[in-house]
Amino acid sequence: MCGIFGVFFVKPPQEQRHHEILAPLVEANLERGNKQHGYLAHNPETPLTFARRFTKPFTFDTMTELPMQAVFAHVRAPTGGSGDTNNVSEVHPYEAERLFLMMNGILINYLNPQNELRRLRYSMVDTSYLAGSINWALRDTAVQAAAAAAVKEGKDADHKVIREQLIASAVESFEGQQACIMFDKATRSFYLWRVMSTLYVGFGKDYLVFSSAKVPDVADNLLNEGTIMRLDPGTKGLYGAASFKFTTPYAAAEPASVAE
Repeated sequence: MCGIFGVFFVKPPQEQRHHEILAPLVEANLERGNKQHGYLAHNPETPLTFARRFTKPFTFDTMTELPMQAVFAHVRAPTGGSGDTNNVSEVHPYEAERLFLMMNGILINYLNPQNELRRLRYSMVDTSYLAGSINWALRDTAVQAAAAAAVKEGKDADHKVIREQLIASAVESFEGQQACIMFDKATRSFYLWRVMSTLYVGFGKDYLVFSSAKVPDVADNLLNEGTIMRLDPGTKGLYGAASFKFTTPYAAAEPASVAE
């Protein structure tokens, strides 16, 4: 079982506030498993992006790059892959040529020849197949071809919009449950989405927080399923960037109360 939690400031903070803000989220998510952990930290004004992975339980001591505008962490108690907690290649975030990705969930249809060709070569965990497929979808030739097709059809050919549609298309091909946070290296944008697996958001005075575990009065607004949400620096909102189809044998989740 895994947990994701993080904070996104409207503007890069001038002082260290991450520990205080993240403390209740850490406490709630560590109960989901804490054998390994990793995090992604980003500051768009620099711009710097750090990805760190550890084969040991989470502590704030490993977050040496703070303060940063965006910090997302992933804690993991392996339920798939090799099961070896000393295997750092299975620790999130996963990195591909065009993105970083962290996921909480279990995919059920990822083992097929096409996905095998596209998966990240350093891991056999289901996340490596999802990350590899999105990375393949975002290759330059695919973006250019989709933009050309959009122009021909009289649609929006903005490359950021095109990339978001390609992300949604890749995600749509996977069945199972997933809650994901992705960073697009080209546009330096963060994206979030979920199916079945939970991902909550909360709003502070000048920041947003995210958590796999519901934390009353802190992070208790459940994101809608089937929508790729975009985080934009300089704002305190989430924006619906693209949608994707999904199927689930379970009852519909409670509606979210976040603006799209």
